[in-house]
Amino acid sequence: MHACNCKTEDGRRKQGPCGTRRNRGFTLLEILATLIIGGIMGAALFQIMGTNMVQSTTPIFWLDKAQTLNQVMDSITADYKKDLTDSVISLPAFAAAVSTSYSASVDSLDLDYYNDGAWNSTPSDFLRVTIGMGEQSLVALFTQ
Repeated sequence: MHACNCKTEDGRRKQGPCGTRRNRGFTLLEILATLIIGGIMGAALFQIMGTNMVQSTTPIFWLDKAQTLNQVMDSITADYKKDLTDSVISLPAFAAAVSTSYSASVDSLDLDYYNDGAWNSTPSDFLRVTIGMGEQSLVALFTQ
């Protein structure tokens, strides 16, 4: 580039090549275009991240329910072991105790006996305890 000998209206020398416009900032059009593009990108990012953020807590709720189920089943098993060491256990009495003690702790509590190849409500030597919360369930078998 060569030095310009062009002079401005007030007699000062121009800086830069002759005939070029000096940029001192951004034009309004450039600013608006940047804001619009940034807004579109921000909206798209918000849609993607918003859905992921809402769904990110789901595994925590599942783990909380699983932990609750494990604690309840541990308590039921501890009661069974305690009754077993005290005397010969009566499964119908144990089932009644489980039903009254733990039905409020879980969403579902099913007690079934195994008779002639099928699970039903007729007392026998095998008791199946199924507890559930939401879509999760836990099963334990107890014998006499």
